[in-house]
Amino acid sequence: MNFYPCNRHLLLESLEEISEREEPRVLVPEGYAPTVKEFGAYVVLEIAPDCSLSTFPGDIVIVENGMVREINFEGETYTIILENYVCGCLSDEGGGE
Repeated sequence: MNFYPCNRHLLLESLEEISEREEPRVLVPEGYAPTVKEFGAYVVLEIAPDCSLSTFPGDIVIVENGMVREINFEGETYTIILENYVCGCLSDEGGGE
């Protein structure tokens, strides 16, 4: 089943989750809790048709982590955010429009 965002939402995948898949596992002490970062980098997977944000699937966006929402449905997890909470896009080219 495929998920398509609506109402100005973007479907995302965390860059940290991508890098965690490639790194070996390390044992940590019991009770260890990683620090939560205020902002995170995400890869855009899909964009709602009514988004006015000039971004495309494959782009990397910086968002406030507290505004990211996870939807769990039938064993799948979908990470979404409203376009208003995208702080910026990363690009090798000059400023976006």
